[in-house]
Amino acid sequence: MIALDIDNFKSINDAHGHAVGDRVLNMVAGALLAGSRSFDFIARWGGEGFLCVAVNVNEDQLQAVAERLRLLVEESAYDIEGTPIRVTVSAGAALYEPEESIAQLLQHADTLLYASQSGGKNRVTFSSVDSTVS
Repeated sequence: MIALDIDNFKSINDAHGHAVGDRVLNMVAGALLAGSRSFDFIARWGGEGFLCVAVNVNEDQLQAVAERLRLLVEESAYDIEGTPIRVTVSAGAALYEPEESIAQLLQHADTLLYASQSGGKNRVTFSSVDSTVS
């Protein structure tokens, strides 16, 4: 599971208004959908958060999916009166472990997301049972 959050999203709403913020959310959703595989699931999760349920992946594949999603958002832009608005996302990618509940998996991915945010943003933090790679 990959938890993603738009970095500094409040500044978009403050500078350009909520209508532009909504368009930026749609842009990010489009980038995430474009970067996901046909059998993965992308959903908005909270204000500026998204989840990707990546199925049938090992550690390397989960990292690759998360990094591809991060890069696609970084490369996307919403044009407002000739000025591109760009955003980045921070992400936490947690590989499902059979002993975990869905709630624990969500918490694990969320904890890794916060590690990405506090580590400088616009990055992916990955963890399996005993490793974290940023």
